[in-house]
Amino acid sequence: MKKYLFILAAVALCFTACKKNNDNKDNNKSTVGQDTEITINVPVSVVHNVGDVNWYANYATVDPAQVAKGLGISTEELFYALGTVNNEDTWQTGISSQEWDDTKTTIHVQYGIANKNDTMNGLDWTPCTSNNFGHWLTANGSKTYWSELSEDASENVYWYIENACWYWGKDLDDSATLEEYGYESKSDVLENMFTYAIGFNPTGLTNEGDSYKATEVLLYTDEEGGEHYVFIEFDVDITSFVDPEAGKYDSSKRQSGTFNKTYTETVSAASGYTGVYVDLTELQDILQMTKLEISSALTEGTLTAQGYVAGEAVDNNAGGFCGNWMDIDGNLTGWGASAILCVETSVDSDNFQTHICTYADADNVVSTAIGKSYTYKQVLTYLDTIINLNFNVTIAE
Repeated sequence: MKKYLFILAAVALCFTACKKNNDNKDNNKSTVGQDTEITINVPVSVVHNVGDVNWYANYATVDPAQVAKGLGISTEELFYALGTVNNEDTWQTGISSQEWDDTKTTIHVQYGIANKNDTMNGLDWTPCTSNNFGHWLTANGSKTYWSELSEDASENVYWYIENACWYWGKDLDDSATLEEYGYESKSDVLENMFTYAIGFNPTGLTNEGDSYKATEVLLYTDEEGGEHYVFIEFDVDITSFVDPEAGKYDSSKRQSGTFNKTYTETVSAASGYTGVYVDLTELQDILQMTKLEISSALTEGTLTAQGYVAGEAVDNNAGGFCGNWMDIDGNLTGWGASAILCVETSVDSDNFQTHICTYADADNVVSTAIGKSYTYKQVLTYLDTIINLNFNVTIAE
């Protein structure tokens, strides 16, 4: 039985080191003595696919209340104290910085990494080398970059830890923005803001039995000069997993020829990135492949996907393995002010689907497209099997 690797994690948290730590008076705020060092250990058992599933890692959650307690501030203070990460040039330069809105709080918490897990002697205050608070990492847990900065990137960039909260710097009391980003309330953000994605280089450098460790670091210097450190140590063990769909399909029964599938959907202009999802599992009967086999075939290049906007073949510029943004006239555009509609197809161990959504913008430009209809096409090719996916989408209120 062929084995595939994909994300599976069990997370446990514990304080492994602490000094001068006073009792917490409530669940939201604590008073901690100066020169405090606290380590939160996050053991994670991870199994991952050598294909696209690597990009969509499992999520490990660290309790924000424990982090706040270690720093001696409240969870809400911690949210604003981290500010935001300026990663505009991170892809090219590998350098990122933090920015703060001092109208929310004058407390600043630095975010970085303990290079090579050397804690106090190896601190690096680059808040990210990925897309959010977090880092691409070498096998020994040192900071590295997914860019030309790594001379031996194919051999050196093994895995990443990345914060999965995209609400940093936003207003916790703005109900409209909370809804736009998929949060039910302020407490929903505060309880989940230290959820991390753990993933791997999709070229498959990691193997069953490998173990990795990396330590993310937060520092708050209080008004008296006391330094409060929290070290979040991630211990990752790679284990194996059998494809949950193993034995369900027979490659000898793959259907040859050209197949046309048409999906007609309506998406609300107000739904933003939530949008709608189209289930594509029916295509597995044609391909006679499991979701993980499809993912691996896409990575290996034996299965290809091509998007078409306004009849022209275009490169992927959205999420998933194939997808694109369109403007109000149905022409290709990128994510941003001119974007109206996105259609993107993805596959992982649980889902094979197309996500259709509108651009979430404060100026509500998408509302000008209400009543308009758009067409978009994707073509999947595997050996002599060709599947045309035709999407007809209408934007409603």
